[in-house]
Amino acid sequence: MILKFELSRMMKKNLIGYISITLISIILFLLFNVVIFNESNIKNILANSNQKILAIFDINKDTFTTVIGYYGFIFKILSIICAIYSINLGIEVATFDKKNNIRDFLYSKPIKRKNIILYRILGAFIYIFSLTLIIFLLSILLFSLTNCSYNVLDIIKIDLALLLLMIMFFSLGIVIGGFNHQAHSWIISVTTLLIFFIIHIVDILVPFKFLYFINPLSYFNVISITQTNIDLKIVLVTLFIIAFFLSFGISVYENKLNEEKK
Repeated sequence: MILKFELSRMMKKNLIGYISITLISIILFLLFNVVIFNESNIKNILANSNQKILAIFDINKDTFTTVIGYYGFIFKILSIICAIYSINLGIEVATFDKKNNIRDFLYSKPIKRKNIILYRILGAFIYIFSLTLIIFLLSILLFSLTNCSYNVLDIIKIDLALLLLMIMFFSLGIVIGGFNHQAHSWIISVTTLLIFFIIHIVDILVPFKFLYFINPLSYFNVISITQTNIDLKIVLVTLFIIAFFLSFGISVYENKLNEEKK
């Protein structure tokens, strides 16, 4: 009952963002045909460009005109967009009942308070997973329209990395929303991601080892993922961050509820 309610609510609330990401993904994948058609010109432009600037968006002058090389660029763009979407979703999960004054309604239901947010998190996970699945299917479909070869397993690994990033940023959103129930979710989401993107730029231009671990936008590199495998250390760090943010966010949510009851 609660899960069905949450899924229906999220569909109405986040449909525009969901469709927007899907359309952006389609455009980015279709642009690969333009890259192939103008391959020699694109290579010349990239060869004469600042390589560090290109690295900010995971553009490699030697591999950009290949499926995996181009997907590195798509992955970076989608990481940024999906991170904003995920942070916003996390904030909404933590603030929805307070903002919409439905806590009395929820309390009247035979369900534990902690389970309210757990059902909401489960509903969000379903949406995040479905969005990742759509991106995966689009990549397979639209890349298949080209004559370029690629390994489906590589695409799966890349999209799994995107899924991990989305869940991590979603869990961060829950923490943010737990502390500030009046948060303007989209403004906070964009601002938070902008901070991470600035850290990412600094990490690329003036690399410091410590910045790597506070720069989730650099956790997964498409070329590294496909040539070797997803770095187990980074996966474990990401899972730890997710577990910490989720448990901490749920704890903050429960404490707020107890304070209001008093």
